[in-house]
Amino acid sequence: PLGLLAISVTSIIVSGSIVVVGNTVHWIEKQGMCRDSTIHTVVTKLINSIQAIGGKAIKSANELSTWFKRNLLVQ
Repeated sequence: PLGLLAISVTSIIVSGSIVVVGNTVHWIEKQGMCRDSTIHTVVTKLINSIQAIGGKAIKSANELSTWFKRNLLVQ
């Protein structure tokens, strides 16, 4: 039998933060320089709140690949 794998991906127009919660991957993009901006503050609060409920911030492509292999393998 064929098994189907569905991954929910959410994108916010804000460059480069990936956060996973359960089996959901959230990609958060930042537009332009936002170190001291409202966007930076909102993104930081979002990432912190996701981590507070058990999410994990992904820091590299290798770490994301490892997460996929560990959590999404059909057995």
